[in-house]
Order: sequence, then C-alpha cells, then structure tokens
Amino acid sequence: MLNDDILDEGIKYNSKKDAESAKEILNLKKQYLKEEKDVRNGKIALWGIVILQFIAALVEHNQFQDTTVNTINAIIIGVIALSAIFAEKNPFLGFVIGFSIFCLFQLIVCIADPMNIIRGIVVKVFIFYYLIVGISSARSFIKTKESLAFYGLNY
Repeated sequence: MLNDDILDEGIKYNSKKDAESAKEILNLKKQYLKEEKDVRNGKIALWGIVILQFIAALVEHNQFQDTTVNTINAIIIGVIALSAIFAEKNPFLGFVIGFSIFCLFQLIVCIADPMNIIRGIVVKVFIFYYLIVGISSARSFIKTKESLAFYGLNY
C-alpha cells in the first residue's frame, strides 16, 4: 500500500489521490526514459549520417576532384548536420528533416547507380530504423516531458 510511503522523490503521499498521482508519475518517468533512449539513438543516427557522408565525400574528392560533387556533398552534410543540431531543441522536426534529406539523397544516388542499393545496406537499414523509431518517439517524448513538468518535475 502506498499510503505514507516515501517514493523516490522523497515526498510523502498520504491520500489515495496522491498515491494515484505517484503511480502516474512513476509511469511517466519509465515512459520518458524509454523515449529518451529512442530519441538519443535517432540523434546518433543523424550524426552517423554526417560522418559517413563526410568520409564518402573525401573518397569522392580524391577520385573525381569535381567541384560539383564536392558542393553537393557539402550541402548534404551541412543540412543533415543542421538537422542533427536542431534535433536537440525539437527532435521530431530535426529527425523528419534529416530523414527526408537522407531518403532523397539515397533515391537520387540509386537512380544514378542502381547498385548503390546493395552497397552499405546494413548501415542504411540501421540508419532508417533508428530514424523511424526516433521520429515515432519524438512526439510522445515531448508530451511526456510536458506531463512531467505539470507535476513539477523538469527533465
């Protein structure tokens, strides 16, 4: 029974309503931790795209030394890096922008070279997975954070 028990915030809950609020707070904290992990993985996926794209740009620069290719790579790296930075403030929008640019780039490259679908498939699958999970968790993450703030808990 939760009456007169001290929960993890060091607060005593004496009434049934307080105990129900405490249960809700604990459930929100569990949900927050899971969603925070998913959002963190999405951010890591965005930075992974930036790093892999940068490495690919260096390789292409050494092979072709074409300013057009270098400019396109710089723009893609810049936009995805900005979306990763923006994901710190607004994860949902940052993930959607990064995911959209990544998908568009993959589509364009696959049209130019159909074998690109197979190259790096494992890495692409991981990136797609973590970005999709990040997008789906980002909205509920923000709502959970607001719900915890309603109870006076700022995370």
